[in-house]
Amino acid sequence: MHKILFALPLFAASALVTAQMTEEDFREKDIKVAQSLEHFAQKKGVAGKLDYQHAYFDLNNDNKLDAVALLKGPAWCTAEGCTLAVMIADKIGFDFMGASTGVNAPVRINPDSSRYGYVPFVLTKANGENVVLKFQQRSYPKSTDGAPKATDSDLALAKTLIAK
Repeated sequence: MHKILFALPLFAASALVTAQMTEEDFREKDIKVAQSLEHFAQKKGVAGKLDYQHAYFDLNNDNKLDAVALLKGPAWCTAEGCTLAVMIADKIGFDFMGASTGVNAPVRINPDSSRYGYVPFVLTKANGENVVLKFQQRSYPKSTDGAPKATDSDLALAKTLIAK
């Protein structure tokens, strides 16, 4: 089951991008997301139909809608949480940037603190603690372990991409 959540016009840059996209454009993006996730699953040795929720947002301020997907099921989830895949839009689809484990819905972002780089995620760990996952060099961290605790300001500014 794929739940599509479009994080539509939350912010000015994303609003401009989404305003120009048709339903057919989103269907094409959905196919590219599925292909990227299938390739990732194959590399991890996971077969079968993927269960995930995904959303689009311009994560790196380049006026292109990137994708995030919360993978579900026993191959992707533990007691600590599930796997969040991050895909950056390129000319022909998406470049799979990486995945972080220990993620529980909701998946939120803090767009106000990303003027010069990638948007940080505000995520909830299995114990209910909210943490901030910031882009580091070439990707987001591979796990929420060790991520700094979200501040009241982080939580107030966070916008939900993937709900519970």
